[in-house]
Amino acid sequence: MNPRPSKPNRYQWQLPLALCGLLGVFFLLNNPRQKDPANAGSPPFPGDIPQPPVAVQEDPVLTGQETGQGSAFAEAADPQLLLDLPVQGQFRKFAIDPGKLFVRSEKEKTDGPELDREVSVRFEDTGVSTYQGLQDLFLARARALIEVPHLVLYPENGPRNEDTRRLLGQKVAIELANPSKVAEIAKAAGAKSWRKLGFATNRFILETSHGIETLQLWGKVKDMVGVVSARPLLSRRYQLRYIPRDPLYGEQWHLEHTGQVYPDLVASGIVGYDINVRNVWKDRVDPITGVFVPGNRGEGIVVSVVDDGLESLHPDLQKNCNTALDYDYYANDFAPFHDPLEVGHGTAVAGILAARGNNRSGNMFVGAHGVAPDATLLGARLISGYFDDEQSARALVHILPNANGFADKFEDAFKDYVDVSNNSWGPIDAYEWFDQPEDLTQSAIEFGINYGRKGRGIIYVWAGGNGGESGDNSNYDGFANSIYTIAVGASTYFGDKAGFSENGANLNIVAPSGGSSSQLYLGAYPYPNITTVDRLGLAGFEQSDYMKSFSGTSASTPMVSGVVALMLKANSALGWRDVQEILIRTATVIDSQDAGWVSNLAGFSFHHGYGPGLVNAYDAVATAQKYAEEPDRHPLLGKQQKATVSKSS
Repeated sequence: MNPRPSKPNRYQWQLPLALCGLLGVFFLLNNPRQKDPANAGSPPFPGDIPQPPVAVQEDPVLTGQETGQGSAFAEAADPQLLLDLPVQGQFRKFAIDPGKLFVRSEKEKTDGPELDREVSVRFEDTGVSTYQGLQDLFLARARALIEVPHLVLYPENGPRNEDTRRLLGQKVAIELANPSKVAEIAKAAGAKSWRKLGFATNRFILETSHGIETLQLWGKVKDMVGVVSARPLLSRRYQLRYIPRDPLYGEQWHLEHTGQVYPDLVASGIVGYDINVRNVWKDRVDPITGVFVPGNRGEGIVVSVVDDGLESLHPDLQKNCNTALDYDYYANDFAPFHDPLEVGHGTAVAGILAARGNNRSGNMFVGAHGVAPDATLLGARLISGYFDDEQSARALVHILPNANGFADKFEDAFKDYVDVSNNSWGPIDAYEWFDQPEDLTQSAIEFGINYGRKGRGIIYVWAGGNGGESGDNSNYDGFANSIYTIAVGASTYFGDKAGFSENGANLNIVAPSGGSSSQLYLGAYPYPNITTVDRLGLAGFEQSDYMKSFSGTSASTPMVSGVVALMLKANSALGWRDVQEILIRTATVIDSQDAGWVSNLAGFSFHHGYGPGLVNAYDAVATAQKYAEEPDRHPLLGKQQKATVSKSS
């Protein structure tokens, strides 16, 4: 049944309704307001303006086949399939694909942990070609209470593929002028349930049973008195920052580069392009007091790995994983493990960051070595498929008090725990050119900055992007370009820039990775990749417990997260801006003959391909320690004050 039109006179369409045999009409409040991009000038949503039926022919879009360019034929047949939805502060035009629906279902597992859920997702052919046909189908499917049918959307004019696809499910995000009215507004709008978002003031999530109902609810609530903004949440696909490459010739040169892969190039200076971390780990005896001083290996510092899962039973990760505080934000349970068919991107990232050092099997040393080999790892599974703004927001404030990172009933069990959040993912390279965090995710990042680590801020480390060879630029990525995140680019074994690594004025630092598949040093030497842990057994990238082919800014990012963990171990009082400043001040200039290097007005060297240079763990940790030893020289240490810019009259 269609809602009441917001503009045409109702009597103009009573006769067509009667002829069509409709039983009733949903009424919308006819008071459009100009106050917010999610409300201002809001066009009608499907069902506002009835259209006569039009015969529809067979088309690839209607049968669920993906095409290179969108077909306007289905929308011309039924304009109700066209939507104008608020996305990132502005309206964007989408078209519903009536030939497909996405179904998400979840149920409690009959075996395994009590709180573990089994999640099933799939695309299905609908066999319908109109909005009315979809509505009838969704109503029937939603009666199976464990299923949530989603609408499948694409840009109205643009390519239609898995990267451009959006899924409209059961959530509407609202902002209220008076949060005490939420229950009243939710009931009046017809929401099935609602919940608050502690990390975003006056923000709430309303839930429905399926995508069609969500559109109808949004059409009602966006114009209600007291609603500042409202938007349906769209799930989408993000990209893991990984580029598979050929196997390495040597292992872990990023930790200590002795020229081991190409000894014949050592004489020409191809040596030492590592992160300068080995001396940070060393135990020592204080020369003055004679007291034994253990090396800094990141013990007690907690790093959240926001990724596609974490194989916490891997012998090189098991000791460092705190499985009591893991969470799966994709499947909404306490088991953030990889799906059987996932290669294990998050496990490879975690191995670079904190594979256990000097661990044994019997009397034999085994495995790889992480940058911060004693740091604590928390798995926050998210990047395993389509997820929406709320899911990513919660993952980024994982177990932070009052942030509602978990459902409310679990919240009280946790403390301010996460020090560093590693994010080796981001928008689709060379397509999502000007993408940015949606408002809930942005609010969550700001909440983590303002309240994480007792007000000193969670350190968000983000992959700068792998679209360099396609002309993409990290400046366009609103995640990596945020003032609150540390954007990481990629250098190589040869001390130059990885071809895939994106340029950007936002780059805070670079760290080692592999090169592009097309890169050959001096036209003859392939670029070595990064050695790290892999999923156990036949699962994973290389069907073994370790791999030598990890690359992309996905590999560079956890190196910087590991260095940050070592810095915080040396001085836990560092604020998020202190960390950024120290990384910049202590970076090592590489490829110094390149004409792109400049000195800015603050006296720092900078390059759009390298930022300030290659991360230098030893100098960064030493500087962090210096800040702790001489607090009088750094009176603002950890005090993250806000700067106010006055406007001229």
